[in-house]
Amino acid sequence: ALAMRQRLFAGDHAELAESLESVGLIFQFRKDYAAAEELQLRALAMNRRMYGDADLHVAHDLDLMGTLRINQNRYRDAELAFRDALRLYIGSVGEEHRNVAAVKINLAKTLFQEAAYAEAETLFRDLLSVRQKQSPTDWTMFQAQSLLGAALFIGIFVGPAQSASR
Repeated sequence: ALAMRQRLFAGDHAELAESLESVGLIFQFRKDYAAAEELQLRALAMNRRMYGDADLHVAHDLDLMGTLRINQNRYRDAELAFRDALRLYIGSVGEEHRNVAAVKINLAKTLFQEAAYAEAETLFRDLLSVRQKQSPTDWTMFQAQSLLGAALFIGIFVGPAQSASR
């Protein structure tokens, strides 16, 4: 399907960018991160050319890149991609949109991996305050509550112990 769309759409086209994203995700699920990265970077560049740097398509691609970077254990790169995606989403759809919640969870989990427990805790608490009003029984609520508990536990018990052992 990707090859057909590449022949059909010479140059930049929304359907081609979508296909690049989809096939990139397939490669990512197969743990072929190099192939996934190539396709997702092409989709990101294409969407930037078509829509500009501040578009929701670009935010979506940055979120996908962040997830890929996590799978590659490149947490700092993932953090930067999630921060950019979050900035774009909040600027376009506001603080309470479900995509903002998803990116906040991804960013907070990344910060957690980087041992930035206090910032992860802040993000989880922000997310919970918004989601509690909107959808108190939503899966996002449960996930954020669980991750907040883990961040608090590790920040309180493991963080000081690691600092003391250094």
